Amino acid sequence: MGHMMFTRSRLVVAALATAASLTLAGCGGDDDDSESTTNGGADSQDTVDSQDGETEDEPADGGGAADEGDEAAAGDEAAVEQSVRDYTVAMFAPDADTAYGLLSARCAAEMPAATFAALADQSHQQFGAQEVENFSVDEIDGDAAIVSYGIGIPQFETEGQRWTREDGVWHWDAC
Repeated sequence: MGHMMFTRSRLVVAALATAASLTLAGCGGDDDDSESTTNGGADSQDTVDSQDGETEDEPADGGGAADEGDEAAAGDEAAVEQSVRDYTVAMFAPDADTAYGLLSARCAAEMPAATFAALADQSHQQFGAQEVENFSVDEIDGDAAIVSYGIGIPQFETEGQRWTREDGVWHWDAC
């Protein structure tokens, strides 16, 4: 009986570790240094486009509605990136309450808070504090985003992960 309990405990820990790697592959944190390198080059491209020499005679608003759409898209990209970064830092802190608050309602309904807290604790114990090292937005369509990012640990490099905007905040939705 003792051996069976030990084996069952090891299976639970293994299952938690696997779930953590799946959950954490979608992590996000707060890294001020990488902001200029992870925005897809939007800022530098805007500078190049406005300094091509031919645009000096164009009106200052540069075209109105199209520019507003570009600004909204850049704002969406920055907001989803910030949520990803916040989520990652919280998961590896571990600050399970903050990270759990960044799960979509759908994902939170599928994972009890206590299970999530155990995943965050185990992730911190195994990997320590982590931050997003690379980030890109693959697609944003309304309140849905697909992003790719990583923390420099191969099992946590993720591509094409779903995030959703709920009540104006981006939430992890890859459950």
